[in-house]
Amino acid sequence: MQLYGANRRAHRRISAVVQGDIRIFEEQRRPFSTLDISETSLRVNVNTEVAVNSLLEFTLDLPEHGQKVTAHGRVIRADPSEGGMFELAISIVDIDSREHLALKRYLRSLDPGSPGVFESK
Repeated sequence: MQLYGANRRAHRRISAVVQGDIRIFEEQRRPFSTLDISETSLRVNVNTEVAVNSLLEFTLDLPEHGQKVTAHGRVIRADPSEGGMFELAISIVDIDSREHLALKRYLRSLDPGSPGVFESK
C-alpha cells in the first residue's frame, strides 16, 4: 500500500510563476556572554553588530548541567557597548520543549525561590 500514490506527495504541485525572496542565514557563529537571562529572553554582549529585528539561532552552554540549549530569537534591541562590543536584547521565539525545560531547570537552580519557573517531575 502506498500512502500518497506513485508520486508520494501529500499535495499536488501546480505549475505557477511566483516571485519571492529567501534569506540565507550566515554560517559563521559568533561567541557571546549573557548579561542576564530569563525563560523568554536574554541580554548578551557580542563582538559584532546585529540589526534590530534580525532572526538568529543561538546556543547556550549551561554550566554544570552538561547540556547545550539551542533556540531561535529576534533581536529587539542592539546598542554599542564598551570595547567594540554590542549589547543585544533577544526575545526567544522558538525553542524545543525539552530544551526549554532544561533552561527553566537551570534558571531555577540559580534562583530556587523564583515563583515564575515551572518545575516538571
